[in-house]
Amino acid sequence: FEEAMTLPGISGGLFVKPGEIVPELKTDGSRTGWIIVTGETREACITVADRAFELVRFESEVASSD
Repeated sequence: FEEAMTLPGISGGLFVKPGEIVPELKTDGSRTGWIIVTGETREACITVADRAFELVRFESEVASSD
């Protein structure tokens, strides 16, 4: 996420920290974060957004039922 935030025209934020349990996405209020891209043209924004998408990753594991 941090690397994506260095791209031109990117702003964003996270609502979770590494290691936190992320609940099922049911509403916009349960999202994990946000990214907004601004730029000179639509095409420029799409290029930056695509690069940000490549950089942002979430790792998950199945929770135990204990």
